[in-house]
Amino acid sequence: MGQLEAWGVRRESAVRCLASAIVALAALSSNAPPAQKRAIVAARRRQSSQPSPAALTNEIPMAVAVEVVPLRAAPAAPPAPPAPPPAPPARSVSLGADGCERLVAALRDQLSAGGGDVALLGDGGARFPAHGALLRASSPVLAAMLDDVAGDGETEAAELRVGGASEPVLRAVLDYAYGGVVRLTEENVEPLLELASRLRMAALVEECCSFVAQRTRPCRACRVLAVADRHKCRLLRRDVLLCVLRHFDEAAGLAVDPAVAVVAAGGRATKKTMAEGSRAACGAGDRAEAAAGFGDLPLHLLEEVLADDRLDARDESVVFAAAVAWLDAPGREAQREAHADAVLRHVRFPLIDPEFLADCVEPHARMQSPAGTKLVHDAYRNLCLPPERRKVAPRAAARHVPCSETHRPPSRPPSPEPAPAARAPSVDSGNPFLTDESEVVVGGGLADV
Repeated sequence: MGQLEAWGVRRESAVRCLASAIVALAALSSNAPPAQKRAIVAARRRQSSQPSPAALTNEIPMAVAVEVVPLRAAPAAPPAPPAPPPAPPARSVSLGADGCERLVAALRDQLSAGGGDVALLGDGGARFPAHGALLRASSPVLAAMLDDVAGDGETEAAELRVGGASEPVLRAVLDYAYGGVVRLTEENVEPLLELASRLRMAALVEECCSFVAQRTRPCRACRVLAVADRHKCRLLRRDVLLCVLRHFDEAAGLAVDPAVAVVAAGGRATKKTMAEGSRAACGAGDRAEAAAGFGDLPLHLLEEVLADDRLDARDESVVFAAAVAWLDAPGREAQREAHADAVLRHVRFPLIDPEFLADCVEPHARMQSPAGTKLVHDAYRNLCLPPERRKVAPRAAARHVPCSETHRPPSRPPSPEPAPAARAPSVDSGNPFLTDESEVVVGGGLADV
């Protein structure tokens, strides 16, 4: 019992000490005035002898001893704005091909009704109304002409003069620019090509080049070569040049008969030489057309043809005859002497038969100049040397093929795939000399707009 009483006394003392400490700490940490704090501490000291902490609690209420400060709640965050509704899926729209066709058709209807803000003037007083915006999109040359007119400050409808364009050709070019249908024929393709090249209408130029390449024959190859070179039609020029080189005898308009073939063969008439001579011969009309086209070749093209190793002539004497014929062409009297040496130096005289060289070449009037005489003497000297010491290499002997086989790809084994269309879209195809159609329809689209 004694131990229990002692343990209860110690517990009561500990409780009083803890209560005193709590009251003192609350008094010191409260916001009460200093005098009140001191009064609280003194009252606790006076009650230190109380038997129970309840007496202290009854005398000094906890509300006085400890100031209850309510906690301030943190300000509430503003409510988040509502999420926007999901955007509808994107969709791309355009006029499309049908819409463009309808638009250009409406422009054509305006022209039929006399509309248009500009006019194209051709030869012979031809006048065609047009829309300046469409002309700008079709041709950079016409766009520059419209800019010049706008810079002059003219307020009336602009008039653009296109020189060297007949009424049918100018109408066809304008129809093509407006998406119309143009029929290419052998009669109108060259004027159309020339005008389209001047106006830099690339799509129409390509169509014309394709049409010309597909109908090129040896008797017309030189004339087409000059047209392609003049208008910088690179692909057409490449293909037609090869046609001229492979069929030089016919392209130059030279008559090759069996008698000439026999002389070239060394005086012996064989079935092979007779057949070659008959095959190379062409009609009188074709020969005249070919001779006229060869005689109209500019000097740089003639030199390119004569100097090419791929030139496939029956004999080098044919090359000499062609060079002399070009020099003797009508209208070349003033430049004949100046051009003679430049042209004849491309003839490989050591390849000519010695008898023909002595009987026909040496006494020829065009070979009497110092440069011509030197060419003949060099040929004689070269003929005296052994073949391994000769300096002049023979030309590449290309096989004689019809012009329709020019650039035909090598034969391949049959394939189950369907055959390609007869008409190639461009002269850059494997064989541009394919079709025999008399005319081709082009246009109907908006390639140039």
